[in-house]
Amino acid sequence: MFVKSLLALMSRVLVAATMHLHDGVKPTGRIRWHFVDANGSIHAPDGTLYGTGVTTNMVVTSGQTYCAQRFIDNTVAAVSHVAIGSSNAAPALGQVALDTETARAALSTKTNAANVSTVIGTIPAGTGPGPVEEVGLFNAAAGPTMIARALTGTINKPAGLGLQFTWGVTHGEGNTWA
Repeated sequence: MFVKSLLALMSRVLVAATMHLHDGVKPTGRIRWHFVDANGSIHAPDGTLYGTGVTTNMVVTSGQTYCAQRFIDNTVAAVSHVAIGSSNAAPALGQVALDTETARAALSTKTNAANVSTVIGTIPAGTGPGPVEEVGLFNAAAGPTMIARALTGTINKPAGLGLQFTWGVTHGEGNTWA
């Protein structure tokens, strides 16, 4: 009886210790998008917003591998581009590219604060007009590694406006934006 009780107690201690070893580090992203005019304003001349929205992303398997590689060294290029596409197929972990990419642009801003990395990229006016359903984060002007993908819902991008994405990635616990 004593041995059985001791084994049960040891089992509970082991389970409790294992539960505390999990630190919750999982990159998650939240994306805000805005239409912007040639001056970078998100407001029309009458003061109304051109258009705005918020969505969350999936860090795909190639993005998780990318994060692990960047943690060790810098042999893979840093995150550098945002891309848009017209597919509304659900994101999947195994994806390595947008389903139907229509435009890609370099990031204009990259910052870190605490455990949040924030990047900003704008698909300029005249580039990629039409329906936008998906957005991705990449480390090159073409190909190779997609870090994350999200569905935006249908955004009808006019030719005369840019489409700016502010992508906040939280590494671990916490909220990307208050």
